[in-house]
Amino acid sequence: MATFFMATLAVSIVGLITLISLKHWELTSGKVVLGSIRPTVGEFLHRLVYFFEYSLPLLIKAFIVRAIAALRRGMHAAVAWAVFFTERVLESTLVRLRRKTDLPLVRRTQSSHFLREVAEHKKKLQEIEDRAIYED
Repeated sequence: MATFFMATLAVSIVGLITLISLKHWELTSGKVVLGSIRPTVGEFLHRLVYFFEYSLPLLIKAFIVRAIAALRRGMHAAVAWAVFFTERVLESTLVRLRRKTDLPLVRRTQSSHFLREVAEHKKKLQEIEDRAIYED
């Protein structure tokens, strides 16, 4: 890692020395190196810097906002699907539980002999004594 930084520093120093030497030569000789294309290169570099400073961050921000909105829609759909699926499972479990715990039709219509006797006794008490019978 240190080698990479040392090499980068060396390349930077060589580049700065080259630029300073070129500028010194231009000032002493009076000649301009690549003078005809400097305005075009300057305009291009200005547009390039403008793009990286202003346009690119706005594009990234718009992309992030759209990505978050898409993620929120996806999460909403996933949660809605999970709730729907859970509801279906619970309903099927409830139906299965009702079928297993429900009494057969024959047993529901017939009451036991003991219960019939209790019901008849209750009716007799109500008719004879005309009083209320309270159940706990």
